[in-house]
Amino acid sequence: MRRPKKEESYSVDLAGLYESNLSQNLINQSLTPNLSLEELLKTATPQELRQLEDELYWARCDIARDDINEFIELCFKDDETQEPIVQQWFHRVMHRMMPDTEQRHAMFIMPRFSGKSQQMSVYRTVWILGRNPNLRIKIITATDGLATKILAGIRKAIESNEGVRDVFPKLTPSDNESWTTHAITVQRTSGTHHPSVEAFSVLGTGAGGRSDLNIYDDVVDLNNSIMQPSLREKVKQSIRETWQPLLSAQGSELWNATPYHYQDATNDLRNSEDQEWSKFILPALVPLETDFDAILKSNDTTVEIKPSTFENGKSYWPSKWDIKTLHKVRKRGQRGFDKQYLLKIVPEEEAIFSLSDIKNCLDFNSSIFEVSASGAPVYVSSDWPLYAGVDLGASLGKKASYTVMFTISVATDGRRYPVEIVRRRQRFPETIQMLEYQYARHGHSNIRVENNAYQRSVVEQTSENAKDMPLTSHHTGTQKMDSDIGLPSLATQMSNRGWMIPAKGCIKVAQDGSIEVQHDPDECVVCEWVQEMTEAPHGQYSDILMAMWMADSAARKRKTNLDLTTTVFAENREAKMPW
Repeated sequence: MRRPKKEESYSVDLAGLYESNLSQNLINQSLTPNLSLEELLKTATPQELRQLEDELYWARCDIARDDINEFIELCFKDDETQEPIVQQWFHRVMHRMMPDTEQRHAMFIMPRFSGKSQQMSVYRTVWILGRNPNLRIKIITATDGLATKILAGIRKAIESNEGVRDVFPKLTPSDNESWTTHAITVQRTSGTHHPSVEAFSVLGTGAGGRSDLNIYDDVVDLNNSIMQPSLREKVKQSIRETWQPLLSAQGSELWNATPYHYQDATNDLRNSEDQEWSKFILPALVPLETDFDAILKSNDTTVEIKPSTFENGKSYWPSKWDIKTLHKVRKRGQRGFDKQYLLKIVPEEEAIFSLSDIKNCLDFNSSIFEVSASGAPVYVSSDWPLYAGVDLGASLGKKASYTVMFTISVATDGRRYPVEIVRRRQRFPETIQMLEYQYARHGHSNIRVENNAYQRSVVEQTSENAKDMPLTSHHTGTQKMDSDIGLPSLATQMSNRGWMIPAKGCIKVAQDGSIEVQHDPDECVVCEWVQEMTEAPHGQYSDILMAMWMADSAARKRKTNLDLTTTVFAENREAKMPW
């Protein structure tokens, strides 16, 4: 709804009359109790409609002084679309958990681009200053640039936003204090020498005076949590020793964040059992049964929603981040998606493969899809023996596990090279056909298949049809996580560059050091393979990884019995990688 200007020639915005639930109620109940909107639009004169529009606007201004969500929808526009802000259910929950009438410490952990900084650092700051201009607020961020950007948004709203001026006509710059890039002061009703709002970087040298509200807005970032690990403790120390001591006796704290590292300040507070802190933790994918309205209407001061999978979940914000869009983001890199959108932080000690292990084996000059006349990748010598591991699925359902056959070639120095990865959902007869075709194609020295009831039937049936096929059973049991012969042994091999990952066109190392897949993992076996390694042991799929392990197990049984957990060609250990 536009702000009415009496001097304009009349032109009513009919859509604006009915743009929100609040507007509908005002029209139907307060302003036109005896007429429906449809009847009103048919019978009213232009002047009457103009009067209605004006009355509705000023009625909303009155309500906005006490209702922050109405204030935001009335006064602010989306920076990208320039359309009026529409408060989402989770924005309303955030404001519900931060009443300005009582002491409160609240933490909000949400995906990137949720609008949390605008909502809590800009819009809410302006609103509470309009209601109480005597407050002293500090905004603490990771960098000086972010701090000044947030303060600039607050300043702009107070100086030039006509809606803000109509709702809070007395919210104006102080006559006695100059405004800077780091501090602003508004007209007050009681004296204090400290600015109304100050903005600082968390590790900056300035701290200012006392505070009634500390807003920690993304104080943890890539640099101070990942790129410079030594800064993690410095951030925590600064909050404890610099910023929190400045709070008044009844001061409040607000923490806006997206996680980065399991040892950073955000994750410490997230896992804290301090009862003074309310917490709202909302991933981008939530379980299908999540009732947004129930959460909004509840009085819960702590809400933590566990992340879901794409198959069993829905978006927290369907109109902006639909499933298709989230899936595209996921393709850029699973680990980054897990952190920044699903809010999952896996400690390094829990990961089977570290990023350095994987990056150690990336070959950006080779592609598994570039094959010679024989059908093998161009980087594989015909003199090297071939081995395969098979992880068997049992159905065609969308949620069923895949059948994977992973063929590797082992160089004379013991290094493993992928030759072909077949991954599909298929029934028993098709699996038999796949095994026979792949053996005829590659002539494996050994093919290992997990030993259970279904797998044994495959081995028996295939052996009947192809007597010379070198099938052996692979017993998983407790061996899977054994450091010497299980999945962790593969990580040891990779740390020694004992594997080659053909990354050309499929894998990219991002600026922050994370690994990004370039294709939909459901459509590219190399991307899926790398993604499974980055997610292990908490990933959605592990089919390729299991087949890789069985292929390696098959290779270990060859006559030379070279064990890559301890042996690899020395020159590759020290070779410089291309990043």
